[in-house]
Amino acid sequence: MENFKLKGYYSTHHIGCMVSVEPKIIPVISTDSFATLDEAKQEWMKDPWLEGEGKCILATEIIEVKNHD
Repeated sequence: MENFKLKGYYSTHHIGCMVSVEPKIIPVISTDSFATLDEAKQEWMKDPWLEGEGKCILATEIIEVKNHD
């Protein structure tokens, strides 16, 4: 079975307590999943914001996730 989720990214120079010179790109995937691509698109148009890592991140893509049921 496959589901669809929204995905976005943010960049940071922090990894734990460490600070890096190069920014690190961190992916954030929605906790909500959608049964069809159309459902995911409708949600994306209605509310494209994800909350994760204490930040609000704009979803930039829809990904397909395979469940291992």
